[in-house]
Amino acid sequence: MENIAIIGTGLIGRGWAMVFARAGHRVALYDADPKALKTNLAVIRGALKDARAAGIVKEAPERIFRRIRAATSLEDALAGADYAQENISETLAAKKKIFAAMDKAAGPKTILASSTSTIPASAFTMSLAGRGRCLVAHPVNPPHLVPLVELCPAPWTSKQVLARARALHESVGQVPITVKKEIQGFILNRLQAAVLNAAFSLYAEGYASASDIDKTEQARTQPARPWKKAVVARIARERRAQLPADKLAARQAWRDRRLMALVAHKRDAAKKIRP
Repeated sequence: MENIAIIGTGLIGRGWAMVFARAGHRVALYDADPKALKTNLAVIRGALKDARAAGIVKEAPERIFRRIRAATSLEDALAGADYAQENISETLAAKKKIFAAMDKAAGPKTILASSTSTIPASAFTMSLAGRGRCLVAHPVNPPHLVPLVELCPAPWTSKQVLARARALHESVGQVPITVKKEIQGFILNRLQAAVLNAAFSLYAEGYASASDIDKTEQARTQPARPWKKAVVARIARERRAQLPADKLAARQAWRDRRLMALVAHKRDAAKKIRP
């Protein structure tokens, strides 16, 4: 049983907490905002109940939830941790600050991973004494329902650390891939960007509404374009007219329940076709 520290309790952080807790690991969950920590613990409890109802987990939700504790500080969360997953603001300054603090507080064998979706690990770990145990572990949102995770080491990340991280993610049911060398946006986001670029192009040139483009999948090779703020703002207004910002949390919960149902269906279908 590994001790896991989750730093940051937003969408990604709480998803990671569920990934590791349902696999039997003890999870220390920390957030600099005590109110956010309390709120997201309640969200996790509800999501685990939904997962049980969908057949995603067989264990009692409360039993899984008891493996997750609220840490009172960063040092408390990292005490005795074998692996730490950071999930705070997506800015270089924030990553540098939190990783400096994590490197100072964590034991020498603790793996320090970031959920960053765009920033290479070398950009925020270069000056750290323990930089060899740092890497990116970029998940899909939400990680407890879509298991792909991109492991991207910095040039100085220990091969043993990368191997340990990959083995851990495989053991908890994730599907890790290794990004062999650093690249902005890693693999997943660069593939998604091609589709998004095509969608913006079709919308900006008046071929279809945002709603209708969402009903299709369009991918074609073309160079990235710097989209004008007016186009982005127009799409944002159209999307918020369909789904107001104050209803996003409810829609996220609905999405997660539907993904749970899909995961359960695919798992059951695979069992039926096995010889």
